[in-house]
Amino acid sequence: LAALAAAFDSCGGEAALGSLRLANMMQLMHPYSVDLYADDIWAHAKTIVLRVLGGKGYWGYGVEQAAAVAKRTGARLFVLPGDAKPDAELSAESTVSDEQLKTLADYFNQGGTDNLREALRFLADGDALPPQPLIEAGVYQAQTRSRPEHTPLRPELDSGPRGSGHDVRDIGTGPLTEGLESPGPGSGPG
Repeated sequence: LAALAAAFDSCGGEAALGSLRLANMMQLMHPYSVDLYADDIWAHAKTIVLRVLGGKGYWGYGVEQAAAVAKRTGARLFVLPGDAKPDAELSAESTVSDEQLKTLADYFNQGGTDNLREALRFLADGDALPPQPLIEAGVYQAQTRSRPEHTPLRPELDSGPRGSGHDVRDIGTGPLTEGLESPGPGSGPG
């Protein structure tokens, strides 16, 4: 949800795309909260998008209420699984074509900021670039930085926990770190 909000802002927000309301399903678990959301938000929407992890059985009442609102108001309804596996039961609740549903699912499944931005454009007016695949794997190059010499946050910890005689400054050495591969001389802390 945070990534969608950021993509919305980067597209120009409400001025460029119209309004956007995002809600976590966990906030809509009680039927009364779903009813309120349906009346206050979905009833005024042109498009409703639901991503349901766990299938219709997990959030059946919410899916049914969204479908009822879409039928009553004529809103476009996209009901997608929350993962990359197609779900025929969820898809059947949608009011859009299979092609539109697949396109939106592809934006989410491919992920990334650019795809989310294009998904929002697709929902707003259909004028969007197609979903772009992201690489599935890569090599992470960790950035290293130096740290200052040991400076205790609380001086009483220098002698170890409650006078145990253990010096907490030595916590970075010993059996837990002996098997770690060193990135090379001068590239790590101290």
